[in-house]
Amino acid sequence: MKKIYLIIAALFIAYTAEAQTTGQNWTKNDCNSNPHNLFAELDSGYVVILEYVMIPNCQYCVIASHTMQPTISRLKAAHNNMVKYYAIGYTNAYTCTQMKSWATSQNILATAVFDQGASDVSYYGGMGMPTIVVLGKGHRVTYKKQGFSADDTAAIGTAIVDGFNWGTGIKNPGMPKSSISVSPNPVQADINLQINLPASQNLNVTIFDVFGKELMQMNFDNLGAGEHSLNMPVDRTLISSGIYFIRTNAGNTPVKFFVSN
Repeated sequence: MKKIYLIIAALFIAYTAEAQTTGQNWTKNDCNSNPHNLFAELDSGYVVILEYVMIPNCQYCVIASHTMQPTISRLKAAHNNMVKYYAIGYTNAYTCTQMKSWATSQNILATAVFDQGASDVSYYGGMGMPTIVVLGKGHRVTYKKQGFSADDTAAIGTAIVDGFNWGTGIKNPGMPKSSISVSPNPVQADINLQINLPASQNLNVTIFDVFGKELMQMNFDNLGAGEHSLNMPVDRTLISSGIYFIRTNAGNTPVKFFVSN
């Protein structure tokens, strides 16, 4: 009996760990009767923001939607309209008539509205008025939080950019990755990039802004496995003071850094 309990506990831990990093797939119609498969949309290159809402009186659900909208619109324009924002009722008790009426009355500019989200809310850890999830490449969760404050907007924007640029999800769980760090931080002139490569390769390094726009690239050819210290001059005619990200083609997640005068 003790062995059975241990097996159940292990399965629960494995499920919980996956729920924290990969999305839950679904196939259903939105409230305008258009069919959707979440993973198919992610596999087509979309980043999807899911906001689980309580209607009609969750004011923070409305505030979150309105506050996120400028960031969503900018990133959507920067990524060829490949960002979708879905407003979903957190309980299966809501009808599409109720959801559409709420979205219209509150000026919710969602790509689509859905009426039944109870299974997802449970999967992502519960309702937080609202619960917000961002999913991207590899079905990967790049942001998940119960509740919202205006300070969360930057993190959501970063998660959208991350959704385009990284995430092996459940498809390549054993894929080797590099580890990188940037110094100094803040950067003024040159970036010192410390990187540990799992195998020999030609390395491509890209700097992009918070909207996902690529600003600079540099290639380092014939690097062997192991530690490397690389110098990358920053073109200040292209990059002013602010927040930026650096990524490589070596499997690492983007690293945030700051540029100062």
